[in-house]
Amino acid sequence: MVLDPRRSPQFVILVFGLLASTACGEDDDGWSSGGAGGTGGTSSGVGGGAGGNGMSCASEQMRVWGQLNGEAIDLQGAVTGHMISLGATTVQGDGFDLYLESAGNWVSGGTEPARGSVTDLNVGGLDDIGNCGDDPFTGSRTVDEDGDGAHFTLSQFTEGPVTTDGYPLGDFCGSTPVEGELTGCFRW
Repeated sequence: MVLDPRRSPQFVILVFGLLASTACGEDDDGWSSGGAGGTGGTSSGVGGGAGGNGMSCASEQMRVWGQLNGEAIDLQGAVTGHMISLGATTVQGDGFDLYLESAGNWVSGGTEPARGSVTDLNVGGLDDIGNCGDDPFTGSRTVDEDGDGAHFTLSQFTEGPVTTDGYPLGDFCGSTPVEGELTGCFRW
């Protein structure tokens, strides 16, 4: 007797799982990406929670605040695109870009140790700052409950510039130290 694999329960579960992951925006290589669209608006109580000092991001917004070399920083802009791959998150924005690398995967409501960079700052003589990819995770990243954004803290920076198309944190190894800490959020 020959069994048809398409009629087995395992095959049905496999096909259903593949269809469900495609419908949820996941493709088969573990990447999820998207760009900003729509008209924006404010975030709801689900996922739009405030960071440590009460600041939060609305839909399609990214924001970074704190101090660098003694100067207060408060930048915000529209999210123009994003990409998530396991523990790495890239957020492109109108005004500056953000790269976060965490010790764990992107999980709704999850908090993980993180490091990263903020590029195209153009504040206080600084354009690009970040953590060296060889250094320990000195910050944190908390994904919003709905998975459509996150809050983060970063510290122990060095100055860029970003000169390669390779590993995003490679340009920050051995550079000039930058004093301060940044907190931020983003939502798409």
